[in-house]
Amino acid sequence: MSNVFYDTSQSVHMHRLILIALCLYSFTTAAHSAIEQEVQVTPEQQKELQAIKLVLETFRLSIIDKDKDRFIALFYAEDIPWLGVFSDTSLQFIQQKHPQIRQVAKDTYSNFIDGIVKNPQSIEEKFWNITIQTDQYIASVHFDYSFHLGDYKSNWGQEAWQLIKTEQGWKINSVIWTMIANQQPPHQTTDKKPMNNG
Repeated sequence: MSNVFYDTSQSVHMHRLILIALCLYSFTTAAHSAIEQEVQVTPEQQKELQAIKLVLETFRLSIIDKDKDRFIALFYAEDIPWLGVFSDTSLQFIQQKHPQIRQVAKDTYSNFIDGIVKNPQSIEEKFWNITIQTDQYIASVHFDYSFHLGDYKSNWGQEAWQLIKTEQGWKINSVIWTMIANQQPPHQTTDKKPMNNG
């Protein structure tokens, strides 16, 4: 009797394991199907995504080229939010020399590009980990960035844009970003040639 009882319990246990495995398989399959449906992009959505990516690339290149007109044309209005937020450690560092600086820095995109145009150094903002959400009429863009003056990375963080679709195409309607300041000064270079000890 004991052997029969043992075999029966093993059989019941095995049936339970099979049932659990089937349930897990069904759940996983359904989850994958839901994800696949979620990430499907229509041709119209793909077209708008490419147009938004073009705004990002134009923004990046107009900084490199110091092209004010092309940069300004990307924005919906002159008074859109243009706000940078210092990290706590960066704010403490900067306030050592500039105590008037506040955690939230408010400016305009016109002042931003004017400063770039006047700066003789090469300047670039680099983007990565870009995510775009859109219903084809409004969009939000989020990415990591770093800002470079020559070969010096001056600050970095995360950046978020809001965009709207207009008769003239996609326009940026809000720009906010975090600022982690580089606390190491840029390398000092000199034009002096090394002395010839030979």
